[in-house]
Amino acid sequence: MATPSQLVGQTIGKEAEDASPHATAIAWFLAALAVILQMLTNGRYGYFRDELYFIATSKHLALGYVDFVPLASLVLRMSRAV
Repeated sequence: MATPSQLVGQTIGKEAEDASPHATAIAWFLAALAVILQMLTNGRYGYFRDELYFIATSKHLALGYVDFVPLASLVLRMSRAV
């Protein structure tokens, strides 16, 4: 008698064999289309208010921010300098 782990392995292997190359190509096409659409529309949005908050805190470094660790502002300041 097969153990449950062997049964799961057989089921997963059978499903992987049943997937047609056509279905895999369609999935890759849809994924690529989604990435392309995001890249084309990415520049249309400005900063969100929490991003502006992080930028402001990176300009005024302090240890007293209770929202996040001080290292977050320091890393943002260094990345903006580059």
